Formats: sequence, C-alpha cells, structure tokens
Amino acid sequence: MKSFLILAATAAALTAEPVKIQLPAPPPAIAPGPGSELLLGHCMICHSAEYFTTQPPLGAEKWRAIVDKMRVTFGSPLPEDQVDAVVAYLAKNYGPEEKSAPAQPAAK
Repeated sequence: MKSFLILAATAAALTAEPVKIQLPAPPPAIAPGPGSELLLGHCMICHSAEYFTTQPPLGAEKWRAIVDKMRVTFGSPLPEDQVDAVVAYLAKNYGPEEKSAPAQPAAK
C-alpha cells in the first residue's frame, strides 16, 4: 500500500501543471547623469530611489525647497556648495520636463 501511495504521488506530480512564480518588479534606480553621485553620497543615505522616482514632477524651485529643508531641518550632510548641482540634477531628471528614460536597476 505504501509503495502504491508513493507511485500515485509521483505520477500526480509528473502530470501536474507547472508552477508559475511571479516575482516582484525590481526596485527603481535613480537616473544616471551628472549629479547622480551627489544624490547617492548625500541623499540616499536616508532615502531610497523610490523617494525620487515617485515624487510628482517638481521644478527646480520646489526641489531647492526640499533640499534646503533636508539640510536645515533634518541635518543632511550635503555641503552648501553642492546644493545647486543636486537641484539641477533633480529638476532635470525628476522635473516637469523630464528628458531621461527611466533608469534600470543595477545588475547584481
């Protein structure tokens, strides 16, 4: 009887439909380009890429307000002389006139 159950279970496993597994989408990555290294080094110590990629398209003035708030209120280590470069990067890549294609996640 035991060998019959093993044989029946094996036959059922061989004739069963293949299991399909849907993996979640990989997390977004920030857009490459001038200023991305500043974002990686100063902003992404607290924020994930989703923070930037899911924001509504903001112009330079609004991005500057956010960067200033992060520096003044929350103590971001971004030096003042690099604020313009970060704001320019954010406005170009995550602004209302976004020109770059969505970034692909880095290969592991």
